[in-house]
Amino acid sequence: MEDRYSISIAGAGQKRPERRSEWRKSSTDEVLVKVPGWAGEPNPMRARIVNLSGQGMSLLTQHPVQCGVHIEIVMSRGVVVGEVCRCRHEATGYSLGVRIKPEAA
Repeated sequence: MEDRYSISIAGAGQKRPERRSEWRKSSTDEVLVKVPGWAGEPNPMRARIVNLSGQGMSLLTQHPVQCGVHIEIVMSRGVVVGEVCRCRHEATGYSLGVRIKPEAA
């Protein structure tokens, strides 16, 4: 069975070159993550926003989410839809990289 989570383990003290080309804002906001059609528990799951930008965000959860899965992020200001593009196991949970889907016009 193919592992589709693409989980990597962050190396202690490793510094990677910055590849982002747009602004990024740190956050500690709590959100709910819904995975439509997912029978796994819990659904929705609690998460914390680590940082966000114009095109994406980084979330910290206690459960892995498969790369390529579309999720709904329920925030105090509304719901954002995105696609998980990274899931990395860390000491405090799973770090999800989420690419935000543009709003339909």
